[in-house]
Amino acid sequence: GFDALIASLSEGRIHAVIACMNATPERGEQVDFSDPYWAITSTPVIAEDADFTVENVEDVLSMNVGVQTGTTEEDWLNEQIEAGLLDEENLFRYERNDQAMMDLVAGRLDAVFVDASVGKSFSRTMDVKVTVEEDLSGYPLGIAIPQGEDELLAAINDAISKLQAQGVMEELAEQYLIED
Repeated sequence: GFDALIASLSEGRIHAVIACMNATPERGEQVDFSDPYWAITSTPVIAEDADFTVENVEDVLSMNVGVQTGTTEEDWLNEQIEAGLLDEENLFRYERNDQAMMDLVAGRLDAVFVDASVGKSFSRTMDVKVTVEEDLSGYPLGIAIPQGEDELLAAINDAISKLQAQGVMEELAEQYLIED
């Protein structure tokens, strides 16, 4: 699960997390982040045949909503619960996005909050559609590594810089992150 990645870094089971992880200050207390390599948006994904539309992310707060644990989408939804805008009983947490998407398609959920690129990927293979996209976290993507691994961090930052200067990052993003 996504929520286990930082623990896996801290325990030395993995060396880096390159998984569309937003470099939030809270995560930065536990890991070091590379220079940003991309910014993403989040979206509520709904069933292709849904009998409602979503004009803004708040439109789904009165519905049954699924989310992957450990994500910035979950953080945002938890903030909505704390603000009284979403009932706790209407939020369903999943270890993996595919589990939530299966419940969406089966009609057990009205929407699933995911990274927009993830939603677009699911829409190519399942009867779901991406709705409105919004930056819910306000933080760019970074590669997470264990704290204090300065040589590794410098090497990763150097690679990101070179790939950005050569246009490779934009090409990869167009192919894998912003493809419709």
